[in-house]
Amino acid sequence: IFRETGLLYDEKESTASNKASIAMVIAHELTHQWFGNLVTLHWWQYAWLNEGFARYFQYVIINEIEPSWRVLDQFVVAQQQSIFSTDSLNTSASLNSECSTPGEISSKFGSNTYSKGASVIRMIRHALTEETFRKGLRQYLNARQTMTAEPTHLYSALHQHAQADGRLSDVEDTVETLFAKWASQPGYPVIMVTRNYEDNSVTIRQVGDKTHSPHKDRAAGKTLTVVGVKIVNLLHEWDSKPDYRVKIVIRSRFYMSKSQASAETWSIPLSWTLQENAPSGFNTTTPERWLHDYEKSIEINNVTASNQWIIFNNQESGYYRVNYDATNWYRIISFLKSDNYENIHVLNRAQLLDDALNLARAGQLSYETALSLSQYLAREEDYIPWYSAFTGFSFISRLLANSNGYEQFKIFMLTLLETSYQSVGFSESTNDDQLTILHRANVLSWACTLGHNDCVSKANAQFKSWLESSSPDEINPISPNLKSVVYCTAIANGGSTEWNFLWERYGNSTLASTRTLILSALGCSKSTTILNNYLKKSVTNNSGIRKQDASYVFSGVYSNTGINTALDFLIDNSQKIKEFYSGMNAVTNSLTGIASRLTTTEQVAKLEKFIAENPDILESAQTGMNAIESAKSNLNWNNDNYDTIVNWLENSNPSNSENKLPPVHLTEIRTSISLSSAVELKTTSVLANYATKAGRFGTNIKSQRQGSWAVCCQGKQSLTGLY
Repeated sequence: IFRETGLLYDEKESTASNKASIAMVIAHELTHQWFGNLVTLHWWQYAWLNEGFARYFQYVIINEIEPSWRVLDQFVVAQQQSIFSTDSLNTSASLNSECSTPGEISSKFGSNTYSKGASVIRMIRHALTEETFRKGLRQYLNARQTMTAEPTHLYSALHQHAQADGRLSDVEDTVETLFAKWASQPGYPVIMVTRNYEDNSVTIRQVGDKTHSPHKDRAAGKTLTVVGVKIVNLLHEWDSKPDYRVKIVIRSRFYMSKSQASAETWSIPLSWTLQENAPSGFNTTTPERWLHDYEKSIEINNVTASNQWIIFNNQESGYYRVNYDATNWYRIISFLKSDNYENIHVLNRAQLLDDALNLARAGQLSYETALSLSQYLAREEDYIPWYSAFTGFSFISRLLANSNGYEQFKIFMLTLLETSYQSVGFSESTNDDQLTILHRANVLSWACTLGHNDCVSKANAQFKSWLESSSPDEINPISPNLKSVVYCTAIANGGSTEWNFLWERYGNSTLASTRTLILSALGCSKSTTILNNYLKKSVTNNSGIRKQDASYVFSGVYSNTGINTALDFLIDNSQKIKEFYSGMNAVTNSLTGIASRLTTTEQVAKLEKFIAENPDILESAQTGMNAIESAKSNLNWNNDNYDTIVNWLENSNPSNSENKLPPVHLTEIRTSISLSSAVELKTTSVLANYATKAGRFGTNIKSQRQGSWAVCCQGKQSLTGLY
């Protein structure tokens, strides 16, 4: 059973993204004739054998039909980089995680099964080549047709052809030993690439635990422990810390939370491109070497000249992140700021942005480095890298939104956006390709939200023209692809006249996709009174809002400027919401979305008090705990990164300086508390730190309680796009 928005397309009303989504749904379901119907999973724990293949081939099929859409490029940023976020949580489950209860089985049909399953399948395809991959799949389908299958059947079929085609001639492993852990273990690795600029060798590590003394006769000195993959800057500081032994604990699995570590390892297909071999080098996605799960590190000799960069994971074909030593990051940043930046493959430009911003968010790379890299976007006009950047910047924007430093962030973003804004313009052309249309929608959405004068003026003018027309339900002068940004901008900058006009259009519309778009836009208002009345409509019978569409109301409010309004409404009306949407997890879903956007101690305290006093309002106690931890992790992020980011922005923004690329400090030491250290952070001391910086967020610390301050990762994202 599909919602109308998943199948019905109207040339006059539907957007380009609606069209692509509908095509994807159809291609996905067609794929199930082979993966799911002809061969089906042996048990629900292997749901990825159905859904992972269907998700991957929906992109492959559409690429055959509409190659100009570049959906295989879109897959990387929309699927792989998206699931990276969820799969970096300590709570993420493996693709093969066992399930037996109805609830556990239902949970298998989430983004992990679909997007990670598809991403791992894509990695195998690149590692074995397209030709061998297809041969193996044909054998798998023929051998298991009308029967059930387990991953071992897939690996066996692929291995037979990989061996016959000589794809694994340089390793002794089977396809199963190389790839089984990607499905049997949760998460994914981050590799640390460290170069020796004297002998031009490269060391790639995924796990290790060793003590190093810069001078043997000082080995009895103090120990400085560094957790994570933040050893790069430390390497340059050994001589300046002669009294220290350095214990380096490198974790292979990437966690968004700095407090997490694990000893899990993977067999990682390594591909790379040297600056001298770009751009053609990026076309090779088969592994040049493997970093096996039993190897802590490998060294590659005589790789490239010391004054050139090296980039690993060509076209982000592998399901892992990459971090580099500071010098190599600087080489990459300098090249991206040159006229030759397009010599780095578009997917690797997207990869560099996504990896850098998320490594910085996790405390494994300085934000100075990540933001310096992103400055190159001032010349970037391709949709794919900007998609990655917008995703990473969304998190920063969300957490800085209520701070004094947000103005600096707005200046920074508007500076980066200007070239793209001038390129895409506010008017569509019949010659626009799919990605230009999608890129325009994203650029204008950010520009108008950040207050770009020309963008806001044109959006308001288009909405006014529609509002003043004699037949607004029959004739809408606004392009379907620009309706979202125009509607939201007009509602945000307007009053009750604009809001009531759009609400009336909602009531008169019959196309489901148009109705849900309007519901989201109505939440853009900055009026507390309007937003409260809007939220009341969502829990009122016969208001015109269908229960299954209520999520658009709540997310539309809390995703824009109405986070406090949404939080207060949820607290004051939680019982009514639960009863009105019985069985739809409405309170849980709204609470999860709201919690991820809380940024002040007052907001978090209000949330914590509500959950403590209403233990039965949520579907599970774990949901409440996750929401609190998600909100507190925002506070911790602000405490750790606010000053660094705002200071960098102040020094780099064109209104404050000449906007020169700040140097990456090779001698910077970034340390963190070792997991083995018996250091307990008490709430009192942590809140004291927040209190000293509270002025920037406009809040005060009213109470302090003893107890451990939980440092945790973000709660799971809501599940979308599941067919």
